[in-house]
Order: sequence, then structure tokens, then C-alpha cells
Amino acid sequence: MPDLEEVRVMRCRELRRLPYGWEHLTHLKEVRLFEVSNDLVETITGKANDNLPTSPHISLIRIIDEDDEAKSMWTCQILN
Repeated sequence: MPDLEEVRVMRCRELRRLPYGWEHLTHLKEVRLFEVSNDLVETITGKANDNLPTSPHISLIRIIDEDDEAKSMWTCQILN
């Protein structure tokens, strides 16, 4: 899966965390999470459940540093 560019997880309420090392997949540019567990959302966003929409959609997007890919970082957006 080294060429994986996008991942979408939908209606997977039992998922508590993303697989170890997902953020190091070099071609991965976007992760979208729809109707996942509050535990997963809280882990990713750092926000308590009471600060989140009831059924959040989360978008993780990689910001790539063209000069040094090692400095690339992930941003998180709550879409609803």
C-alpha cells in the first residue's frame, strides 16, 4: 500500500484509533472519517466529546513541504 493517496472510513463506530504508522505513508494525502467513534475523534482532534458535533465528519489533510518532505504535517478539520 505504499502508493495509497486517500482513505475514507465510514460508519465504523468500533474503530478507536487509526492503524499505527498511517501518518508515515509517504503518498497519503487525505484521510476522511465519517460517523466514527467519539473516542477516535477525540484522539485525533484533542477535543472532548461535549465540544464535538453529534456525528462529526473529520478531514485530515497533509500539507507537504516541497523543500523537505520530512517537514510535512497533517491538519485536521471538523466538517460539520
